[in-house]
Amino acid sequence: MHLNLKAEITETSAYKIGALQERYQELIQEGMDIINCTIGDPKDDTPKTIRTSLLNSVQKMHNSQYPSYIGTLQLRTSISESLSKEYSTYFDPETMIVSCNGTKEAIYSFPQLFDWLNNKCVSIPSLSYPVYLLSAKYNQIPFQIMNVSKETNFLPDLSKIDIENTQLLWINSPHNPTTTIASYDYLKQLIELAEKNNFIICSDECYNDLYYDEKPTSILEFDSEHWVCFRSLSKRSHMTGYRSGAVISKNRELIKQLKKFRSPMGVGTPSFIQDSAIAAWSDHDHVAQHRASYKNKRDKIISALNKLDLNYHGATAGFYLWVSSPNHQSSESLAEWFLKKGILVTPGTVFGPDGNPYIRMVYCLTDDMIDKVCTHILK
Repeated sequence: MHLNLKAEITETSAYKIGALQERYQELIQEGMDIINCTIGDPKDDTPKTIRTSLLNSVQKMHNSQYPSYIGTLQLRTSISESLSKEYSTYFDPETMIVSCNGTKEAIYSFPQLFDWLNNKCVSIPSLSYPVYLLSAKYNQIPFQIMNVSKETNFLPDLSKIDIENTQLLWINSPHNPTTTIASYDYLKQLIELAEKNNFIICSDECYNDLYYDEKPTSILEFDSEHWVCFRSLSKRSHMTGYRSGAVISKNRELIKQLKKFRSPMGVGTPSFIQDSAIAAWSDHDHVAQHRASYKNKRDKIISALNKLDLNYHGATAGFYLWVSSPNHQSSESLAEWFLKKGILVTPGTVFGPDGNPYIRMVYCLTDDMIDKVCTHILK
């Protein structure tokens, strides 16, 4: 049977991060003692209050009803109150916030809301979360790559962006994979460009709540209709499996049309998960505990890396280490070095060609696993 499938899909290799998980399973089946440091999926417990809220919600459900596809007003209000507390700015739950199933599906689908005629395109950093690029490719949306490097602090050089045809521009701070944080001045300049040239900044802030020194600036702090912010509970509250996040914008017309767009997509988060999300958004104490825990894990691994003259960038937010070595000129070579020590890491080139010669190592592992990683590094 001949299937007339999109070439953009059939000619694309497997999702590379997913392929790494397959390799991990293969190595385990071969009997190798391997620690998987490739995926940002927290291994510590989801806070008990969140789990209890979920169970209580399910127990109260005598029948099952379709959930709200934009999030219940109670959920959107809890998101509003949480963000307003963090940034001293009011976000109207009715007109500025939409719930989503974690931010991955919202990030993937959001560009489909727009008309891509007249040479308009999506601008994507050359090192970035792969979904930005795959969304554009799979949906046949024109895109351009904004080069980043250590010299640009792994952020696009705003003076060199071709913004004439840009309609959406992706930015991720704290940045996956490099952990770079965009400063207040950088974001202010970017917003001024967006307002002057009439494009929308898509700010992916999945890691904004996980920081160790100064709190990262958020796009939410700026009074403008030229940004949309994607926030998630996955990393902040150890809820990757729950799939709950939010899309926020002060552009009420954009949110209005986004609601209309998402209506037929079947993206309503189950109501019991929405209830557990309310518990998560309403509690900031567990997030502070997660920050302290990750700082301790980070410090242990950095201590081990320093003993072997391995270099790391940033590491002041998130739970990744962006590592290079003077002895390895390619990401693949350094990844193989780690693999020989029983540690599976992600070659930097998975996130784009400018990822060479780095690797990304996650440390959202249990304390016992972190100790084991350090032992393997030094053996």
